[in-house]
Amino acid sequence: MKTLIPILLALATGCSTHNPKPLVLHPQPEPVGVRFPELLQTYQLGRQVDATGRLHEAHSLYRIEMEARWDLRPGPAPWQSGFLPPSAAYQPAPVHDTIVAELRHQQDQTQRVVEQAAQLAQSAQQLQPVITDMARVAREHAAFGASLRAMEERQARLEQELHRIASPTIP
Repeated sequence: MKTLIPILLALATGCSTHNPKPLVLHPQPEPVGVRFPELLQTYQLGRQVDATGRLHEAHSLYRIEMEARWDLRPGPAPWQSGFLPPSAAYQPAPVHDTIVAELRHQQDQTQRVVEQAAQLAQSAQQLQPVITDMARVAREHAAFGASLRAMEERQARLEQELHRIASPTIP
């Protein structure tokens, strides 16, 4: 109900609540040296009410569409030849023998880790009955120790009572 009130208020006052469309589309930035500047997009927002019920006036919103990036490729600069390739972030990694060998090595290592984890899980299952039995033995040992202390205290009281009874009373 709380989220419905600002929407109804916005509709009643004629405020736009739909997603804004870009007003100005900036062209692909020209590289400066070996660095491409960031690509900005401008959005015009109309008056609108936010979730807390506050009214915001119309204003422009600037969003970074593409971060600034470096052109780290060797050779002549691509903009000198008139060809601007897409960002290297969207291109697949090159495949070399060393990369393939490293990937296989990583897969082998992962397989070994999985096998060792399975062995550890099996060992843990085998040790579980032993751990349970050790806990039972520890509880019994604690109970036996308490019983022994109680018996020693009783024996000490009986010895004191025996000495009191056996000692001659002086009139």
